[in-house]
Amino acid sequence: MPAKKKGLNWKEVGQFVAALVQLFTIVSATFKKMKVDAELIEWLIGSGKKFFIKKLQEIGDEFLQQMAPILKGEIDTNIDPHLPFTGALIEKHARVGKVTIELRADGCLYIDGKKVILYRSERQMNGRVIKGHELRTEVDGQLVLSASILDFLKTHQEFFPAEWKEKDGNGNIICIFFWGTIYRSSVGSLYVRYLCWREGACYEDCLWLDYGWDSGNPAAVCASISLGLGYLDLLDPLNS
Repeated sequence: MPAKKKGLNWKEVGQFVAALVQLFTIVSATFKKMKVDAELIEWLIGSGKKFFIKKLQEIGDEFLQQMAPILKGEIDTNIDPHLPFTGALIEKHARVGKVTIELRADGCLYIDGKKVILYRSERQMNGRVIKGHELRTEVDGQLVLSASILDFLKTHQEFFPAEWKEKDGNGNIICIFFWGTIYRSSVGSLYVRYLCWREGACYEDCLWLDYGWDSGNPAAVCASISLGLGYLDLLDPLNS
């Protein structure tokens, strides 16, 4: 029995279209600067088609090299993560089954093909501080990583991205928070765990949600669209 075809996710389609618009903007701005007009398009799909395909293949090869995994592992997010302190309880935990984690040649971390980025609220930028409870409502709309990922990175520190080891503009260590898991103390206080890199190693701790988060306290989240090539099947202009 054939697998049921997955329906379109309109949010992802919209993001893909937005990416195409950005790509068009880059291409058009580049050629405008070179004083090349739109006749180039006719040439690329006509007598210059072979040259165009060759250059696209070169770009594709470079992309695949950058996306090649250096390290790869698997994490079962259904297993309870470690507790940050004695007596802590799990208030909330994102259980999504087994996920694949990769450190790719571009130096970035990927979860199931989605790039992990560091998210900061506008209210924690430019010297401002936001309370943890308020920030939690914002990151709830993001694909936040859980403490299952934190536990894996703590144990497998070779996966820790180089960008996360850098200090912020003020020379402070960056603390990366994993909002997919929230803990509760015996008196009802809520906590979220974080990782930081100092003195050549990865360290963990947790922070009470009554405290403030500044720009040095980003959240680890996944980009909302996978970096796979599935959408290119919708276009397929080279085989037409």
